[in-house]
Amino acid sequence: MNHRSAILLIAPLAAALTLPSCGGSNFVGTPGANSALPATPTGAHRSAHSWMKTAGHFQKLLYIADSGSATVKVYTYPGLAYTGELTGFVQPLFDCADNSGNVWISDYGPSGTLYEYAHGGTTPINELTDLPYPYACAVNRQNGNLAVAINVETASTHLGEVAVYHNGSGRPSIYSDNNFTLNSGLAYDNSGNLFVDGFAAGDVFHYAELPTGSSTFTDITLSTTPNSPGTVAWDGQYIDVADLTNTIYQTQGASVMKTITLKLKQDTLRGFFVPSAKQVIALDAYANVAGVFHYPLGGSPKARIKSGLNTPWDVVISK
Repeated sequence: MNHRSAILLIAPLAAALTLPSCGGSNFVGTPGANSALPATPTGAHRSAHSWMKTAGHFQKLLYIADSGSATVKVYTYPGLAYTGELTGFVQPLFDCADNSGNVWISDYGPSGTLYEYAHGGTTPINELTDLPYPYACAVNRQNGNLAVAINVETASTHLGEVAVYHNGSGRPSIYSDNNFTLNSGLAYDNSGNLFVDGFAAGDVFHYAELPTGSSTFTDITLSTTPNSPGTVAWDGQYIDVADLTNTIYQTQGASVMKTITLKLKQDTLRGFFVPSAKQVIALDAYANVAGVFHYPLGGSPKARIKSGLNTPWDVVISK
């Protein structure tokens, strides 16, 4: 499967949608040609969220955006015991958490919504509806800003941009690097610098930084380039960039400090999260498996969630 097609995913044919009062930018939903993701049903009313059987406020929780089942499945961490699930989505693809343990869910679709849940909560405490087809998200731990990857895809325009909501609310500011034709992943470091990967013209890997306080991206050429742009994460010291097969690139600036190869059944690495200096949780999407691996050694998983998942796309820990 073409790597760009894997990022585009499925999406209904969409009409142009206009972002309110933020430079008047127009955004068109991504057509999902050649996607390997299964179709998902229309989201139910928000009151349909399942009750989660846990006293979740006293433990870490693992949230998996399970795109194929249109749910977000929740597990204890590190025990990996199934706790419950959040329902009523169209296609939940990405999730991210803030300092308070609140979790944002990016529900991909032409009238896509970003839902915020309190740690262990079963109904949203906030909803953002400005963006069609919201993609990867990240929270700035310095100020609570929420960054969301968005992609403009028309017959004549292919542009990856980033929307940033101040403290996770209001109208977003839009930031562009015209070298991006499509954005894939993004992450903040501890200083509030935002790192984004995706495709440039010719469907080649592209990577850039939006420094804290700046409105202009700085392009970065890595010393070793991933095969394809995947999820981006902060491990507490390095920015990690994944490809869409089985490798995570531990980076510092333009330098790749280490390449981490994971032993996956289908080599369909999608979301991953680094909860500590010794562990990484990674999703083998088309094998329907979530694995806990040694970090930064990689290799075979030391624990797995191997049942109950349907095309898991992203993972985050809330605490």
